[in-house]
Amino acid sequence: LYDNKYKYNKNSRINEVRKEENDMNDQKINKQSINISNISNELKNDMNNNNSGNRNRMKWILGTLTALSGLMLFTYFTNKKFFDLYYLEAKRFSYCCIIAYQIKNVYQPHMKLDDSDESRKIMKKAHKEAAELLLKLFEYNKGIFIKFGQHLAALDYILPDEYISTMSKLHSNAPEVTFEEIADVIKEEFGKHPDEIFEEFSRTPVGTASLAQVYIAKYKGKRVAVKVQFPGLREMCRGDTKVISFFCNLATKTFPDFQLGWLIREINQHLPLELDFENEAKNNEKVAQNFENDDVFKVPDIIWKYTTPKVLTMEFMDGSFISELS
Repeated sequence: LYDNKYKYNKNSRINEVRKEENDMNDQKINKQSINISNISNELKNDMNNNNSGNRNRMKWILGTLTALSGLMLFTYFTNKKFFDLYYLEAKRFSYCCIIAYQIKNVYQPHMKLDDSDESRKIMKKAHKEAAELLLKLFEYNKGIFIKFGQHLAALDYILPDEYISTMSKLHSNAPEVTFEEIADVIKEEFGKHPDEIFEEFSRTPVGTASLAQVYIAKYKGKRVAVKVQFPGLREMCRGDTKVISFFCNLATKTFPDFQLGWLIREINQHLPLELDFENEAKNNEKVAQNFENDDVFKVPDIIWKYTTPKVLTMEFMDGSFISELS
């Protein structure tokens, strides 16, 4: 009886312990299920909040885009010239960003090269590739960008030779605009087509510079040179100089040895005078007065009737580039 009682007590205790363990496990499972439920609810709340935030953000973005689209349409129909100007500026700035990104990719793999001969060869190749990209940008944007490129071509004491040789092409091979665009500028200034003003007017320019093209025409039986500013140049001048200044500052931060801030200040100071052809005509007459007693030095006469800030008409003279010493 004693042994049976002992076995019964022992089995009873084991059952109690097992029951306690089961109860504890049930409690843990319940707590875990509660925690999982809480976490699930929190995640749902976060997702709802995020969805709400995303919806509000999308509404704000769509509202902004709608407002901008409406503003652009309003500007297009009420002031198309203003719209075209800012559209062109945005397009030119976007192209600058693309070229800047491509130049960054050209230089990025070579930023940590040593000073060995092989490294110098690699950098010369990179300079040439980057300079060609920059030339492509200047030729595409024309105008002030051509002028800036011509200034760069003179900085042989700062820039690598690859840049100097590439930018020098802009002195003699500046991109042209069509005769129709030039005719529009003349009509805007004088209210008449070139053929109504001059007895003859060539369709092909004899010279193209950074800011204008020159044509040979006939006026009162004499040959004259008509210098016509590129269309929209004065209007885009301020925006273009800001874009050039922005990327020059970016280049200076990337390459501290190339300090180009002074060049931007120089362009900003003198560009308005270069864009005023009446000022050029007045300077032409000052030079003529200074050399009026010199039989060798000849200055063309100005045709003031057909000279404005955008068009300069003067006596035509044959000549040579000052660099052609022979």
